[in-house]
Parts: sequence; structure tokens; C-alpha cells
Amino acid sequence: ELREELGDVLLQVVFHARIAEEDAEEPFAIDDVAGGLVEKLIHRHPHVFGDETAETPEDVHAHWLRTKAIEKQRTSVTEGVPLGQPGLALAAKLASRVRTAGLDVPLPTGAPTGDPIGYELLALAVRAEADGADPEAALRAAARAYRDAIVAAEGGAG
Repeated sequence: ELREELGDVLLQVVFHARIAEEDAEEPFAIDDVAGGLVEKLIHRHPHVFGDETAETPEDVHAHWLRTKAIEKQRTSVTEGVPLGQPGLALAAKLASRVRTAGLDVPLPTGAPTGDPIGYELLALAVRAEADGADPEAALRAAARAYRDAIVAAEGGAG
């Protein structure tokens, strides 16, 4: 199944590159796409292709983010984080960016009269990210276990 999905992705790359060859304003070919990828990898991984060192995967990730921020001229670690993604994934991504940047940002608290559940979920997502867990995957696994329990209860109730 993975092989087939990767084939579909590759087809899209080759197909769009072929269409781009005929673009009147900015034509490019698949070799240009590959060359750009190689340049990006070399530039963003000087610990592999250059003189820099990275002791941990976190060092590699931090360098990647710094380099990307400079390239994209970003002024905030939140830039480039898609706000339309699922809430737990968004919270974890923001927490990862904050942690990687070495920022100390307190979690917001909800209004005293408002529903605190969103802020509680945010705190759990931030804690999960800090512990190296994917909160979206963890919730999905728990929800599936809950579904299995529901199905089992339905079978026992009849």
C-alpha cells in the first residue's frame, strides 16, 4: 500500500514538472526540481554536507528551523504553521516551535466564566509534545479503544 501511495506522489511530481516545462513565463523541468531539492538539503544540513556539527536530532531540527526562518524572512516562530490543521496537531506544532526556539511562553488561561476545556486540551497537547508524544495520534488510538469498548458493550447488552 505504501509503495502505491509513493507512486501516486511521484506521478504528481513528474506530471506537474512536465506541465511546467511548457510554462511561458517560468518553465522548469524535473531536473530543476531535483536540483532545487539537493541545494535545499545541502543548505539546511551543514552538519552532514558542511563543517557544522549537530549532537542531537533536536540540534538538527533547531538549525533547520533557523535556516528556514532566515530563508523565508519569518519574524515569528508561529509563521508557517497552518492554523487550519486539527486543534491537537496545531497545539503540538506551536509547542514544538516554542520549545525549539527556547522561548518560555506561559499557557493562556480561559475566562473564569468560560468553558475551560480548550485550555485544558491545550495544556495536555503541550505536555504530550514535551514528552515526545503525538497528541493527535494518542487521542486517535484512545478513541479507537473507546470504539472497541462500545462495540463490546453493544454485543454484551443484546
